[in-house]
Amino acid sequence: MEYRDLTESEVIDIVRWQEETCRRFKVGFTPAPGISRLGIGMDFREGAYPVNGMRSDADGDSSGGFIRSGTELSQDDDHFEALHVAHVQEICPEAMSYLALPPGWRFLI
Repeated sequence: MEYRDLTESEVIDIVRWQEETCRRFKVGFTPAPGISRLGIGMDFREGAYPVNGMRSDADGDSSGGFIRSGTELSQDDDHFEALHVAHVQEICPEAMSYLALPPGWRFLI
């Protein structure tokens, strides 16, 4: 899949949503830069629900984030593939506001 670059206005809006989400849950804002990567489940499909997300500690160019869809977590070692955080806006925009939650947090959409 080809992804486009986000505009400056889109990035500003996303950061604002993320800050609002962190304030709502009374947790620190822990940004996941668009150039960092997260794990996207091989079972993830646009429009498939539920969407499960979690944040672990960042490591190298990884934001520590993981997103998958469905109710069962695969036990396959290669279940997740790397995706730049910025591209989540195109495949699951409703998840973007949760990607700055700190490590240890999860979300379900």
